[in-house]
Amino acid sequence: MALGLVLGVGPALAQDAVEPPPAAGTAEEPDAPEDAGSEDAGSEGAGSEGAGSEHAGSDDELDDAGAAPPAMPLDGRLRAATDVLVYSDDNAVRVVSPQLSVRYALDEDGGEISARAVVDVISAASVDVVTHATNGFDEVRYEAELAASKAFGDHTPSLAYRASREPDYVSHGVSVGLTSRLGTPDSVLALGWGGTFDRVGRSGTPRDAFEEHLQTHTASLAYTQTLSPRLLLRGAYNLVYQRGYMEKPYRYVPLFTEAQAAAAEASGGLDLDSFDAFRSNVRPPEEVPDTRVRHAAALRALAYFPDTRTSLRLDYRFYADDWDVRAHTLEPVVRSAIREHWELAGWLRAYRQSGASFWQRAYVVPDLGTLPHYRSVDRDLSPYTTLTFGLRTTWRNERWAVYLDAAVAQTWYDDFLYLDTLTALLAQAGVRITL
Repeated sequence: MALGLVLGVGPALAQDAVEPPPAAGTAEEPDAPEDAGSEDAGSEGAGSEGAGSEHAGSDDELDDAGAAPPAMPLDGRLRAATDVLVYSDDNAVRVVSPQLSVRYALDEDGGEISARAVVDVISAASVDVVTHATNGFDEVRYEAELAASKAFGDHTPSLAYRASREPDYVSHGVSVGLTSRLGTPDSVLALGWGGTFDRVGRSGTPRDAFEEHLQTHTASLAYTQTLSPRLLLRGAYNLVYQRGYMEKPYRYVPLFTEAQAAAAEASGGLDLDSFDAFRSNVRPPEEVPDTRVRHAAALRALAYFPDTRTSLRLDYRFYADDWDVRAHTLEPVVRSAIREHWELAGWLRAYRQSGASFWQRAYVVPDLGTLPHYRSVDRDLSPYTTLTFGLRTTWRNERWAVYLDAAVAQTWYDDFLYLDTLTALLAQAGVRITL
């Protein structure tokens, strides 16, 4: 799956980094713009920042979703939206991801029918590609989603189907959910299950020569409590079970004998410039466990200050899995109505994760006939820290809304042979019209 090989903190991080902050003027969850460029939920990842994707733990299935569906007044039943996400980093990855969506409200309690289409255009010639003995590439990924929900008194069931395709990866996903008001609109419980069923191929290789599969099942629970018109709290927990092929078919792991490792250390240590001179000629394919159990718990506080027309949101998220990855995410968001029709928001995200139990900066073996049972050069399984800062400006009236996001993400890798740091720039713009 060439797309997943190089994205790293690409669109997955981009998707979360530009997640719309809470609306100024209310403590309720905003009817937020959909994020363009989301990745296959559950197709990859460990424990990082939020939703959907190839980034370690930045999967959609680990988001702290589960608030009550936003109400849409029936005098504006139809809403159309378009978004464009642009991502670029100093590791030679470029992504452009346009999205088009439409929603039709069925009732005032969150019932709706929606459709969404996304195209990801990726260009990559990163150090990951070069060191994995894979040429740079250009690739296009297509995704479509259909969803429906309908309110029945205090209960709103929902159903969604998603499909995505790229040259070497096909994914289908279904999800069901139930959102219920517990006797009052101020107390909302949300339950959900989602499953994705992926087929993994290898570009240029017939399916009868190489084909693997991956299943991901997600159970979610969230509770939202509105304490006052100015304060909202939410807690959420997600459990994810994955089984199948979680390697990348293009990723190969360099090995070093003990003598080669000693020679490298005597010459100043291994790094991107020197590893090729000391590694052995044996480069086996990546091998990781065939199952993964992942847990994520999140807390959110959302407050509104009417005197300054400002809202403050604070999110904390803890992630853990049976690969021994542990992650913490802290994200404060401030949003303010600066003048009529205009809003300005800023946010900071701090993310820290530990490495997987089988992660090694360099795999050293006593002899070339002995292979590490599990081995990977996936930087998203290594320990690292990411800081993201973003700004959003929004103009809106009764029918139209236009927004522009800009964000920068800086990652520091503790123990990754090929990269010490990564700087990513992200921009997203969108337009909405309600009819």
